[in-house]
Amino acid sequence: MWFLCAHCLFAQTKPETAPPLAADDTAAPTASPAFSIPPTPSPPHKLDIDTIAAIPLEERRAFLAKLSADERVKFARQVRDLPPTGQTNGKINALFMGWSVVDPVAAIENAKGFPTPRTRTVATEAIAYGMEPKSAGIMVQSLRTLSQDALDPEAKERLLGLSIVKWSQVDPAAAAHSLAELYPDAPSRLAKPGGGDGVFLTATKGVATNWGATDPHAALGWFQKKSEPEDLFAVENVILGWWQKDHTAAAAYVSAHVGTAGEREVAGVMADAMAEQDPRVATDWVKWNKDDRSRRRAQLRIADIWASKDPRAAAKWAAGLPAEEGKSAMSVVASRWAQNDTQATAKWLDSLKGSLRDAAIAGFASATAGRDYAFAMGWAMKISDPQSKERLSKAIATQWLRLKPNEARPWIQSSKMPEDQKKQLLGSD
Repeated sequence: MWFLCAHCLFAQTKPETAPPLAADDTAAPTASPAFSIPPTPSPPHKLDIDTIAAIPLEERRAFLAKLSADERVKFARQVRDLPPTGQTNGKINALFMGWSVVDPVAAIENAKGFPTPRTRTVATEAIAYGMEPKSAGIMVQSLRTLSQDALDPEAKERLLGLSIVKWSQVDPAAAAHSLAELYPDAPSRLAKPGGGDGVFLTATKGVATNWGATDPHAALGWFQKKSEPEDLFAVENVILGWWQKDHTAAAAYVSAHVGTAGEREVAGVMADAMAEQDPRVATDWVKWNKDDRSRRRAQLRIADIWASKDPRAAAKWAAGLPAEEGKSAMSVVASRWAQNDTQATAKWLDSLKGSLRDAAIAGFASATAGRDYAFAMGWAMKISDPQSKERLSKAIATQWLRLKPNEARPWIQSSKMPEDQKKQLLGSD
């Protein structure tokens, strides 16, 4: 079983699909023969240069499997000699997607023989996406030994990351070692933006998650002994991979390891995973956390996830939390609910009272400000606590004045805001 699909981690070549139906195509057919649907053409019965891109992948692989090794190489030469066009690239992609399963070693070697970095990249990319996980280690070794000008550097790094993640589905320990060798400068790479760090982090996530699903203790041992900045990030994903495979064991491990700030952060990530599956389980999970900061962060994440699924239930839970924690969670619930259903959220706000209502209004007004500043300001002015009202209304008004001053100024001037606050916002006006 693939616990983390490599195709979810990296952009992939889009499969050929039929064009979408136009609006008229969905209408009931009329009696006129002019609107009759033509018969679907039969698929090609043989593999050749003209038909290869039209043959479904599994059939294409079956055709290639029937050829001898020499015949496949000869066919690849014919494709290689085609003029450099987008249609040719489609044929290269079709050939190597099929070949990657039939004989990945030969496919990789023949991809190297294409004349330009672009066509080599098309062929190599097709192999990386088409190959089975058991072949991914071969691809990693091949990519690492390519000359610098063989592929575009960014494409090479992306394909290496994809191949390492796919490899980790069958041999995560080897994939992790290869990733560490590929990025010996991980700390410096993470210290500044860019430089392929997105590929590095995505590959780390994929390897850690896949390893956590198959041998979590080995994965934890590997990543925890490292002192690099991605350590906690990787451990979190090991736990998530473990959670996907064995909820009970993963939760028991995390419950027994909450002594450090990093471990408590992992517990928060676990809360996210639980909340996605069952928010009520997640709320019980965070109760034992005695670290106020990490517990409250976990509660806010639960509030956001739960509110996206069942805002009324999330609000009821938030209302039962201790005072400050309840207000923070209620604000998040209102914000998320407002993004999904502004009208229902506004109606719900009118049913609240006291500090919880003020907190909910703050989340609601902040969430709606970008769409309708006057509407958001009207709600902000309903907050009962004077300091909270002033703080929020000032923040929204300042943003409104910066983005749409011609709308904001007359509204503020005619509003019931205190005169000194108006002067502060509008200056001498």
